[in-house]
Amino acid sequence: KPKEQINNFSKLDLKIGEIIFAEPILDSDKLLVLQVDFGSEKRQIVSGIRAHYSPSQLIGKKAVFLTNLKPRTLKGFESQGMILIAEKRDGLAQKWSILIVETSEKGSAVFVEPTELKLHSEIEFSDFQAVNLVVNKKGEVIYNNKPLTTKNEKIKTDRKVESGAQIY
Repeated sequence: KPKEQINNFSKLDLKIGEIIFAEPILDSDKLLVLQVDFGSEKRQIVSGIRAHYSPSQLIGKKAVFLTNLKPRTLKGFESQGMILIAEKRDGLAQKWSILIVETSEKGSAVFVEPTELKLHSEIEFSDFQAVNLVVNKKGEVIYNNKPLTTKNEKIKTDRKVESGAQIY
């Protein structure tokens, strides 16, 4: 069974991107459109985090993005990936946190264990949902009890969230 889980994680192409622009989508109270710099390319990402982050709280942050998610169009804007967030779903007011790094370069790969760089095929959202990523007591994001890292540092939450918060 663990081998199957590792294969699920290996389908994900997680990268560090710097948010260089963010603005609300006018006819939505949830969506923000982000312009994200991955070093070798820039992408537009549409995210439903408007109730939790203002554009000014996001601009300049280096966060974790799923970059091989099949593109979707939301409210007329194409989304070319997904920003990852931690959320504790317990029926109470939900607190969301993006996942951030401080010293890693834009475009850095995020992994559990260093692996050979490979081309990732496009995946569906359900493929991402099959991977159980959670936040531990130290605020680190873990998979199978191992921290997610770049080559420089462990991935952490931007805001304090409870241990056990899921990554969506």
